[in-house]
Amino acid sequence: MRNYCTYFDQNYAVRALTLIDSLNRFGGAYLLYTLCLDKDSQQIINALGNDHVVSVGLADLELLDQDLAATKATRSLIEYYFTITHVQI
Repeated sequence: MRNYCTYFDQNYAVRALTLIDSLNRFGGAYLLYTLCLDKDSQQIINALGNDHVVSVGLADLELLDQDLAATKATRSLIEYYFTITHVQI
């Protein structure tokens, strides 16, 4: 089984759905972890009911990484999203 991860907000939800469709068709056994950067994107992923896709909310990540959460007020939204790229848990 392969494990994948991605993150996105509602503006990129269509691309995430395309990724999931592609994995369903061609990915074999997989598990996709999705960091949903807003509530709308998390609702979209949860509504799929796909056992191969795990949604994680941004608030959950921020609880695990207090340093990350502290940077939110000092960055624009897109800067904050790119900061998340460097989080290691």
